[in-house]
Amino acid sequence: MRRTIATLLSITAIVTVLTACGGQQDMVSGTEGAVSGGAVSGQAVETKDRVYIYPCWHTDSNWYAENEDEDGITCSRLDGTKEKNITIKHFAGFNTIVDGYLYYDTDRKQDEEHSLQAIWRAPLEKDKDGYDIVVMEKAEKLAEETYTWDDEFGIGESYVSSDYLFYEKRNDRLIKMDLNTMEETVLEMPIENSYNKGVEIFGRGTRLFAESEWGGLYTMKQEEDTWHQVIDYTKYDVYESVDYIAGNEDFWFYSYLEDNSILHTIHRYDLNTGTVDVFMSSEQLNQAVTEAEGVDVNTEKVDICGVTDLFMEGERLYIQVQVNIQRKNEYQMGYLLFSQGQDESLLRYEKEVTECMRANRAVRKKENVVFYDAQCLDIVNGKAFVLCDGYEAEQQKLGCYDLETGEFKKITNKDVEFVEPHVYGEMVLTSRSFYDEELDLEWNPKKIRLKELVANNG
Repeated sequence: MRRTIATLLSITAIVTVLTACGGQQDMVSGTEGAVSGGAVSGQAVETKDRVYIYPCWHTDSNWYAENEDEDGITCSRLDGTKEKNITIKHFAGFNTIVDGYLYYDTDRKQDEEHSLQAIWRAPLEKDKDGYDIVVMEKAEKLAEETYTWDDEFGIGESYVSSDYLFYEKRNDRLIKMDLNTMEETVLEMPIENSYNKGVEIFGRGTRLFAESEWGGLYTMKQEEDTWHQVIDYTKYDVYESVDYIAGNEDFWFYSYLEDNSILHTIHRYDLNTGTVDVFMSSEQLNQAVTEAEGVDVNTEKVDICGVTDLFMEGERLYIQVQVNIQRKNEYQMGYLLFSQGQDESLLRYEKEVTECMRANRAVRKKENVVFYDAQCLDIVNGKAFVLCDGYEAEQQKLGCYDLETGEFKKITNKDVEFVEPHVYGEMVLTSRSFYDEELDLEWNPKKIRLKELVANNG
């Protein structure tokens, strides 16, 4: 299944995250010039050595989430202390935090067939100790639409950047509101019947994106009014599908599964020129895996080499690959991490990260088959977040590997790092299961939500 982009990232700032990975190995050549620019979600906060980017639901001092009663927002300091609930009348959802404002939605029922849906924002101020204060008495309503049961009107998807609020009206219209002047522009959604087709809206830097598995991926500059198609999903069937996607405001990467194979070709789409090329072929990935794992091509075989995740961190694309290898005396199944930067022509094996993942995750064995379940969940703020310890859900914990220093630690829900991954609260294991007919063996990594890790890590 193709990973949905918008649930992972909501980009509001373009920054370069400084990373310098130790223990890497340069492998096979890729296409010259991997990526350019960088984008991760939330607010940027500069420190002496690095720019940290906070996801759209927390700031440099506090984090926010919809409360368990779903009638407002829970706010606390990053260490989990001073937690409090902010009850909001007719609350319908927490939207994002951008440039010192907390955005949320309301839905007020009028009668059995109508309700008023609205988007609000409340300013964030700092107390004397530097922690957030949500000033609800200064909350302002930015948009309001009447919802009817026939879905003709109402508010659908929305996205907030530093300059604009975009929201979908359920009659295939997209409203662009200038947050400086409050002027509105009415645009067309790129996909007809967008609400019923599950179109999601999100951003990368100065670009707006719209995505639906029924249509594809579209983009436009936020200050412009014309959509351009990046990927047409309707061209691909179940055996020829777009699987994993990552990118920034300049380039977009996606892995392409061809001819019912488990080998992936990674394509790169240049958003500025509208051109697409092969960034990394399946043959190049296979060769990189062969070299990284020291496979003896005379007596051993790379049986499966499939992309399971793409991560964008600054100007570097990270590629996680599932690898099945037929060794002399055993069959091995596991994950490897590679990367390639903007000015590099070689794919780099992230050896230390991969070895660290495996060293901190239990290894399973069934007869002559060895399972290395260790894998990376997300890469953000110069850190790789990985699953640790056992295979069963109640045994799994979250680990954090610093790409610059090589330091690793298991983190709890009281650690600041615990709220950094963009996949917080989302389903984090989306890897396909592979079935080996010869061995009559299926490997299907279990899915787990990070919120389940709270109980294990707390």
